Formats: sequence, structure tokens, C-alpha cells
Amino acid sequence: MIYLDHAASTRPYPEVAAYLSDHLLTDYGNPAAMHAYGLSQEHILREAKRELAADLHTKPEHLIFTSGATEAANTAIRAVCRRRGHQGRHILFGAGDHPATTQLCHELKQEHFEPEAIPLLADGKPDMDALRQLLRPDTILICLLAVNNETGAITDLALADQIRQEAAPQALLYVDYVQAWTKLNINLDTSPADYAAFAGHKIHAPKGIGLLYVAPKRPFSPLILGGGQQQGRRSGTENPLLARALAIACHIGSSRLSENQQIVSQLNHRLRQALADLPVQFNSPDDALPNILNISLADSKGETLLHILARQGIYLSTTSACHSSANSGSSVLSHMGINGERLQGALRISLDASNTFEEIDTAAQAIHEAWAWLQQLNLRG
Repeated sequence: MIYLDHAASTRPYPEVAAYLSDHLLTDYGNPAAMHAYGLSQEHILREAKRELAADLHTKPEHLIFTSGATEAANTAIRAVCRRRGHQGRHILFGAGDHPATTQLCHELKQEHFEPEAIPLLADGKPDMDALRQLLRPDTILICLLAVNNETGAITDLALADQIRQEAAPQALLYVDYVQAWTKLNINLDTSPADYAAFAGHKIHAPKGIGLLYVAPKRPFSPLILGGGQQQGRRSGTENPLLARALAIACHIGSSRLSENQQIVSQLNHRLRQALADLPVQFNSPDDALPNILNISLADSKGETLLHILARQGIYLSTTSACHSSANSGSSVLSHMGINGERLQGALRISLDASNTFEEIDTAAQAIHEAWAWLQQLNLRG
């Protein structure tokens, strides 16, 4: 198998799998229990959060364990709406943002909020001039991706924050760091983000665990009510095993960041060169995160190519897994002004340092052969 869909999900690190295997049958106690065994589980939880905070350059009390980034996004956005809705109803979000953000923002229309999309430029980045023009005195929240999950386009968060401070300093900033985590340096204490979301399964931890960052003194309201766990900010019995697994994965990825990104950059360059003699258009900008390469091949449909490659054990995607039920093509590419044949021929190849040059060469050759076979079919038809 050649797995080139790491933006959708990742295989847990061996160290993560080993920890879970060793502790699954021994560390099952409730961390809220007052006996010694429960306290030992609470200690695991507390240490995991401490380690995560150290790697993300913040304090443990600013982090909340969640089931993933979707819950984190919903919690942050709804908290701002509840606590700041009396000050304004205007919300801005990136046109290419994750559905966890965009779908919720559209849903908020029913609660008399005014969500508005920040358009994308042709390179897939949010239009900062448009952001400046869209900001209003009643804007309470700006939502942005740090890295686009379909093209790898990197948002200039510092510029976005500068514009916010100049045009609408009252607006809070929510940042989706999912695709950036362990790939770009993240320092939450210096980040402009008031809220930030993270997902474990994108950094070689299991699914079902993520983080929400809430900067000090920012408005907050819990999304999930119940037993008052995590200082009342997110009810539900915590899972120390998953918390520890997340901390292990984060530390491995953070400590190897420079080395891993050098490898991925080389893989990306190799792939671009190997595909250059095809009628290919690169939808990812040149300065994109190298882990994600979005391409379009002429005279072909991305979905057809995907299935041909899958039969050979080569796995990639045509769009974000969170959009994959739609048949209209990538909404991100559409917002970039890409349409027609180029839109339908798009493929997203997402890389990891665990991939090899041999895998890249094999996948590139398979793409060549699949495209050539489709051209023969087109000629016969």
C-alpha cells in the first residue's frame, strides 16, 4: 500500500500504538474518582496536558481536551456568539475553511447572526484586502485556517491580525491549526489566535481526541454540559489514555518538525518533477505547505483516476475527506476561480515524512499510466 492521504488522517506512531497496547487493560479508571487509582488516572491526564502545553508554548490551563477539531471549532464559535452576541452579530470566515466552521456559520443565520465569507485569491489564500473591507464595528469574530486542508495554502495570520487591530480591534480570532500542527512552528503565547483547534488524528495520534486553546481572559461558554469536568469547560469523563497518546504524538512530531519538513519538501519536489511531463496544473501555490499538493490533469476526472489508483493500492483523494460526499468538485478550488475540466480533474496528494522516494516514483508512474489509459478510452469513445 502507498498511502498519500495524510491530510485526511494518519497512522499512529509506533510509540503511540505501543503505549495504548501496554496500558489499555490497566489504565481504565475514572480520573474523577477520589481513590488512589482514580488519582493515578488524573495524574496521567494532568501530565499529558502539561506536556502538550509545553510543546505548544502555552499554559496547561489554556487547553481543553475535546473529541477533535470539529468539537473545538463549534465550542469556540458558539462561545463567542453567546458571550459577545450582544455587541454584534457579524462573523467573518474564510471561503475555503473547513466545514466545521463554514457549516456552523451558515447555521448561525437562524439565530440572527450575519456570517460572511472572506473570498480566496487565485493562490488559495484569504484575500486580506477583502478582509479589511469586510470588517465592521459589529464584527465579533474572524475564523481562519492556518493551512488550507485541500491546497496547503498558508494564511498570513500576522497580517490578518494587523488588519484586525487596525479595522476592528473588538473582533476575536479563531484559528484552525489542524493541518499546521507539527508541520509549522506554533507558539500559542505569541499567536494572534484567541481560540485555536487541533486534531490528534492528523499528527499520528488516534481519532477521537483533540484540543481547544482559549487565550487568557477570552469569553467562554461550554458547549457540552454535564459533570463539570475540565473546570466546567467541557463535561464528559476524560480519557487519560487518549490524552497521553496525543501528548506522545505531539512531542514526537514537534521534536522532528524540521527534519520531517525537509523530507516532505524533497518528496514534494520529486513528485512535481515526476508529473511535469503530463498536462498538469498545480493548484497548490509554490509556497504552500509541502505536505499537500493539489493538481489537475487535463482530459480526465479526478474521481476516475482515484479509483484506478486505488485498485493498485495507491490512496489519495480528490478533495477534503470532509467534503467527499459532494459530487460538485472541490468548493475550495471553486472559490479560487477554478472550474470546468480543471476542477473535475483535481487530485489532492498529501505527504508525510514516512513516505519514501520509491513510493513517490511508483505513484507518479501509476498516475502516468492511468492518465494514458484514460486517453485511449477517450479516443475510442
